[in-house]
Amino acid sequence: MKIIMVRGYSGTGKTTTLKKVRDFLWTEGRIKEGGKVPESDCDIWAIIEYRGKTIGLLTMGDYSNKVLEYAKEFREGYHCDWFICACNSGFTRPIGLLQDSEAGIFLRKENPDDADEKRMLDVIKNILDDEILG
Repeated sequence: MKIIMVRGYSGTGKTTTLKKVRDFLWTEGRIKEGGKVPESDCDIWAIIEYRGKTIGLLTMGDYSNKVLEYAKEFREGYHCDWFICACNSGFTRPIGLLQDSEAGIFLRKENPDDADEKRMLDVIKNILDDEILG
């Protein structure tokens, strides 16, 4: 499973950005399953079919153990090709996911503004399209 990890400290817009990624993937593909993360009021998870690949998406980045649990479930239970997740910059455990993955990509989220969110969305779209379409 390939991983795109959006890292940043609390309040930098990781969840908001990944919800926009979900919305884009939803319009271009289809959501197979998803919902709210039970441990959070604002975070979501989704399994999305996009251009023939299965993508697991998790916006919850402030609980490192949960990120690891979802990654395992997405890999083993849903057989995801990609895992896109948030990760608080203060945590180190999820970084091991990248070391164990086929391809791990860190994206740093620093600002909670619209321009940074658009930039991140464009970067993630380009990564997926380059990898999937070749």
